[in-house]
Amino acid sequence: MILSEKYYGWKNHETFICNQWLHNDSEKCQQIRQYVENRTTLCPADEAENAVAGYIRALIRNNIPQLNASLYYAYFELLFDSLGHIDYNEIAREFINEQ
Repeated sequence: MILSEKYYGWKNHETFICNQWLHNDSEKCQQIRQYVENRTTLCPADEAENAVAGYIRALIRNNIPQLNASLYYAYFELLFDSLGHIDYNEIAREFINEQ
């Protein structure tokens, strides 16, 4: 399977997995929901979506575990390649629509 094909109604496998992970992690899910609540009351809808997408992207990238030096480059390349396929706006819309 090519990872960038549609997956369970989501843009691709990476976006689906990221969304599932965020919804299954109660702390991160609550952080995003709080951010959504603040953004949707302060911004127009399109700006709120982009702001939430940026927040989600930063949240994920700031929570990448530390790797030991011998594994770093291989995993770093694979991880960041996959992260680049995630449609953060699609996930942001999901969180916004949950309100």
